[in-house]
Amino acid sequence: MSTVIKTRQIPDLAWGSVLLQAIIPIAGVLLWGWEVSTILVLFWLESIIIWFFCCIKMYQAQLVAVQDPATGATPSELMPITSGKRWYYLLIITLIFFISATVHWFLINKLADSFGELVVFNREILFAALFIFIIQGIDYFQKYYLPKIFKTTAINSFSTSIFLRIFALQYIILGGGRLVENIGNSLFSIVGFVFLKTMISCYFNQYAEWLKQPADG
Repeated sequence: MSTVIKTRQIPDLAWGSVLLQAIIPIAGVLLWGWEVSTILVLFWLESIIIWFFCCIKMYQAQLVAVQDPATGATPSELMPITSGKRWYYLLIITLIFFISATVHWFLINKLADSFGELVVFNREILFAALFIFIIQGIDYFQKYYLPKIFKTTAINSFSTSIFLRIFALQYIILGGGRLVENIGNSLFSIVGFVFLKTMISCYFNQYAEWLKQPADG
């Protein structure tokens, strides 16, 4: 009797999109003199943009992963999702995300105070956020809307992306803040800070994409 090991194919990351979003804060420092707090605000806005597109994917999802009642394993099977269950997931995820976003905003302001900086919204950061929105929109149309992957992916997998993003931003704020605090608010430390954010985001994004892949039996 042989055992079949199920594996999932981890997709390649869209490195062009990742690099573009990593270059934005560096350009902000060089061209507009952004401080660390301004970069953190941009990352915070980026999280809201990702939440927005994740909600669209969840709204379009046609399936839900059901736990095995005996073992609690997920997914035991994929079943068509009802309208009520879809709105339940959207409501819960939105509530959790905005509570976390509020906490993160408080942490960003606290970190800015420790650096003697002001948290501000200006025209440059809004243009940068719009650019990220366009990048995320192109990624959505290319990877989800055109091939309609959302119709064969469980809503649970899309909701996982939100939780991973919450953890990623938490690590970015605390880890990046400690990095800049130890090295000093210089271009070198900011480049390291952005590199840290990019690597953490890549890891969590790749893990979220891995969860969406069907297992090969």
